[in-house]
Amino acid sequence: MSGLAARSTVLGLEVADRREALGLALLLCLYFTLSGSRDLSFYDSAELALVAGQSGLGHPIGQPLHTMLGGWVTAIPGLDASSALWLLNLLSAVPAGLCAVPALALAFQSGARPWLGGGVVFVGLTHLVFWEPSTRVEVYLLAAFFALWAMARLGEVADGRVALTLRQGLKVGVALGLAASANAHVALIAAVSAGLPALHAQRNSAGLMRAVGGVVLGGLAGLVCFLYVPWATTRDASVFVWGGDDLGRYFLGLDYARNRVLDAESWAEKGARLVEWSHQAAVWATLGLGTLGALGRGAGGVAPAGATGWVLTTLLVMSNSTYLPENTDYYGYLAAPWAVLVAQAAGLVSRLWVEGERRWVAVAGVGALALCVLVAHPGPLARTRHLDTAARQLATEVLQNAPPQALVFVSSDHFVWPMHALQTLEGLRPDVVVLADGLLDSSWYWRWTFARHADLVPVELGGSHVDRIRRFVGAQGERPMLFERGPLSALVGGPVCADRLFARRPPCPEDLDRAAGAGVVAALMDSVGGGSPTTDEALAHVAFDRGELLWTLGHPRDALDAYLSGVPADDRRLVDLPAGAPLDAPPLRRPPPEWRQVRPLGRPERNLFRAAELLHSAAHDPAAAKLLARAAELGLSEAQ
Repeated sequence: MSGLAARSTVLGLEVADRREALGLALLLCLYFTLSGSRDLSFYDSAELALVAGQSGLGHPIGQPLHTMLGGWVTAIPGLDASSALWLLNLLSAVPAGLCAVPALALAFQSGARPWLGGGVVFVGLTHLVFWEPSTRVEVYLLAAFFALWAMARLGEVADGRVALTLRQGLKVGVALGLAASANAHVALIAAVSAGLPALHAQRNSAGLMRAVGGVVLGGLAGLVCFLYVPWATTRDASVFVWGGDDLGRYFLGLDYARNRVLDAESWAEKGARLVEWSHQAAVWATLGLGTLGALGRGAGGVAPAGATGWVLTTLLVMSNSTYLPENTDYYGYLAAPWAVLVAQAAGLVSRLWVEGERRWVAVAGVGALALCVLVAHPGPLARTRHLDTAARQLATEVLQNAPPQALVFVSSDHFVWPMHALQTLEGLRPDVVVLADGLLDSSWYWRWTFARHADLVPVELGGSHVDRIRRFVGAQGERPMLFERGPLSALVGGPVCADRLFARRPPCPEDLDRAAGAGVVAALMDSVGGGSPTTDEALAHVAFDRGELLWTLGHPRDALDAYLSGVPADDRRLVDLPAGAPLDAPPLRRPPPEWRQVRPLGRPERNLFRAAELLHSAAHDPAAAKLLARAAELGLSEAQ
């Protein structure tokens, strides 16, 4: 238990200084708002924006609290689409800033001094791991705020500041239930990591069972938000409701069963990736100082909660068949345990400072935390998410230039959800039929598609994935067809030509500008760079697929421009061929290599590697050598 007397409360939690807590929360809210997205983003962000704007239902097992709040804010009269998306982004930025209050309460329990502890908490919460999910449309920080509030209250119980009574149990339960209504995994890990120490501390309390009953009742009250899920299944068929009315399949998460194959990769491989990511993301200082702070004297009642939560979250993420720790969607799961570790680091630094003779250690600790914030890419000075419109621009490029009533087959989330969101929420090209390849095995997705496009000819939905698609295409007559990738066109057969970003079934316009797509991608790469995590990787991915298509179809010069559009401008300048100069290379007949390092999306160094191969096949070996050397410098093992 901390030796400091309670001075004030904020949001019902004891903190060292009320002004510090309120000021820090406001400062972080402003920082996350100003540095965050104002538009659609990649991964689940566009899907969450879609279901919030429609009051629909997103992927299992549902995020009803976020969807309901999003539905309410986007229903404000007179709100335009741009303002609605800004408000949806605030549903991450504001809870993220408010997380400062429970973090400071936990720091206070760990012995943090006023203002010194607040400075450490501010530095820690601006780190990439916490900043990334705080600055785009997501559910994680909404869940993390309620989870951290419950953890701070359980810390007060374990620290002996308050008793675990029925009333306290109800409060903790409601907070955990609300957290689960935003993300169940975040709530469960918080309950286990902070609940067990609190129960242990109160094990001899006469009213323990009644208090535990209060937690259960409060949790059920918070979980009442899940009644939204069956209500959503009664919506009009044109509203996006994942899973339709099959609630059993929905809650079992069967659409994701393939991602839970535990033996797909060895745990040794996953552990190696974890270590590599931990180094790249510069998390060691927070992990180390937070763990030492939890072990030290005066560490607070739920001292193990930060490290325990981090381990449990990591094991959860590693249970995926392919473990990709650099997938920024996973950062959101880590937000709550990260904030606890930051709070315990603040306690350690304060205790060292008070001891006097060890102040140099405290200064070194703060310096290490600040350095990690700066070196984790992108650091605070390099972040450009507030400028990032790539998700919108890519989707708009495809939709605006699609032929009337086209069938557009897409497989990547960075196209699927922004395209669906722009069509549904903003009415962009409603005549175009967007078909997400990964969902075409699901009958509910077909029903939703037919409900939105009454001019489609219905077909029987039985049979295999390929049979279903071919039967559908055959029934639609002579509609134009676009494909995100060349291999997708093999599902329906026949030749393809290159459109602006996608492959296209003939006939193809004679005046088609094949270079336009590369110009769009390059402009986006230049405007955002690496300052908005995943955007550069998504752009590299799009550019790589475009280059593969163009080279395969016998357009090597356009293919080179496509590959290079997905790399930073300085790397593009390594190729000194005059603009528009012809390039004589045979059409591509071999697939890309099986990359030794698995990545969630693309990587600019892979584009450099493939562009080097193209230049080599065209006998431009000096230019090829420059690109290959740069790819090796960026860490691509195939180039070394």
